Formats: sequence, C-alpha cells, structure tokens
Amino acid sequence: MKFSVIIPSHNAAPYVGDALASVAAQSTSPHEVIVVDDDSKDNTVEVVKQCGFATKVIQVQHHNAAATRNEGIKEATGDWIAFLDSDDTWMSDHLMHAMEVLSDSDDIAYTTNRRSIYGDGEIEDVPDVPNDTPETGLTYEGFLERFARGAFFSMSSTIIRRSRLLEVGMLDVGFRRRHDIHMWLRVIRGQTWSFDPRLGCTYRRDTPGSISSKVCEATRYYIRALTDAMPEPRSPLELKIIRDASLFAINIALVHGSSDARCQARELAWPYLSLKHQLLYSIMGRLPFLFRLIRVGRRAIRRLRDGSVAPGLRETNTEASTK
Repeated sequence: MKFSVIIPSHNAAPYVGDALASVAAQSTSPHEVIVVDDDSKDNTVEVVKQCGFATKVIQVQHHNAAATRNEGIKEATGDWIAFLDSDDTWMSDHLMHAMEVLSDSDDIAYTTNRRSIYGDGEIEDVPDVPNDTPETGLTYEGFLERFARGAFFSMSSTIIRRSRLLEVGMLDVGFRRRHDIHMWLRVIRGQTWSFDPRLGCTYRRDTPGSISSKVCEATRYYIRALTDAMPEPRSPLELKIIRDASLFAINIALVHGSSDARCQARELAWPYLSLKHQLLYSIMGRLPFLFRLIRVGRRAIRRLRDGSVAPGLRETNTEASTK
C-alpha cells in the first residue's frame, strides 16, 4: 500500500510545520507528501521547504479548497490518498493502523475518531463513534446511521483509494465549503468502507481564516452538499439528515445571520421543513432578536443545571465548523 499525503494550505505558516512533523513521525512512512499551497501571502511555502524531509510543493491560485485538494490527487502516484489539513496533525500510528485495517479488506475508504482542540486550547477527546475495535465492510447506509447520531466526518482522518476518487470525479469545485461530506457520500455509495475507533488525528477548530469560518455560509453549503449527494428518491434516513441540516441552518441564520443570510437559509431549507417548523420560523424570522433571547436563556439554564457548558453546546457545532 502506497499512501500519498495531500496537504492543502493557505496562509498556514503558524500550523503547517506541526502538520508536517506529524507526518514525519509516522511509524509507517508515506509514499510521498504533497503540499498544495493556494496563494498564501505569508511564508507557508518557506516553512514547508524547510521541514527537513522530501516534500513536493505545488503552488496554485484557485482560492478554492476543493480545487486545491484535486491538484494533489491528480499529482499523486500512490494508490491511497491520505488527507491532512495544514492546521491539523496525525497520531503517530495513523498510517500504520490504516494499513493494518485496509490490508485485510476490499474497502475503498477508511476513517477514524479524532481529537478536537479549540482556539482557546480546550481539548475535546470524546469518540465520535464509541466502537471497541475497527470495523470493515461498512455500507453507505451504515454511515448514514452513524451520521444521523452525530458522528463527525473529518478530512484529516480520512484515507481513500485514489482510483475511487478519480471514478467519482474527485471533489466538486462548485462546493467552496462542505465539499468534504459531498465527496465522502459519493465515494462510499455502493461501496464498503472501514472505521477505526482509535484516534487518527487532532482536529483544530476555530482556526482564524479557515475555509469554513463563515458559519452561515457553511450551513447553506451543507444542505446543498447533502441534497446533491443524496439524489431522489431518498430513504427516510436521508430525509431525516437533510431535515436536521435544514433546521440547523435556519437556527444558525437566526442567531448569527444578516437579513440576507436568513433569506438564503430559508430558500434552501424551507422545502425540507414540516409545516410546524415553517410556521415557527416564519414568526421567528420577523423577530430574530426574540429567538436569540430564547437561546441565551436556554444556555443559561443549562449552565445552572450542569455547572458548565458541554462541548456539544458550543455556538459553532461540528456541522458548521468544518474547515
């Protein structure tokens, strides 16, 4: 198995050195490391070139993370693509564990649990899927079941057969955000994949200037990604996932969005909402300040009840903060 590591970067000088160091520390060495820099204005490229091991650097001006990753996929010569964001890091046995799991299966993709670190330094080390042992032969429907329960999808813990990525057309550059889940759903449909409960990466949230730092826009792209990757006729579980995403997008727009953002979220989400929710959000859309006040009150009640705010109750949740 030959792992081609693809690292997209944009103004990542403060972080990319750590990402590369985690690649160098792998107990199983990759076949190659490709950094695709998308028009950085800082010294990202210099940091990469000084990392101390062979790294191919491609410089582009796409201003598009999907297109940037695609450049790396096209350049790769390995049979597996191992994604790593420039502000994330791998655990030292990430590639070794992937080789152990994938070598005994016909699966076309592999992903793991991840550790989150927030901008304030807080670490969240809660498994997305609390399995005891790796699983192979998982289906598209199996992923939907996990995803509907809140399982997180992280590019930096994901490894995919290069041939399968080429087969589905790689990442869709029309999705400036949430192209990751759009790609994953297309890759695993009709195929099988592996899940490893061991931590594969540390995922940095809230990175300044990260690709999906605009939360309202990210939620709208999320609905688009789901509806495009889940063509009709849709299963009840697919419909539930789309409906939940639509509710989330409306909520985020009411809390964080401008009037334009609220209109855009409504246009995308409305067809997937129940009549009850359509009525509720019609009222709240005219009184967004009241909606925000209610949310503040609910958070205060949770603090009093629990003594603290659980990571899952942060204002920016997993669906909106993907980079």
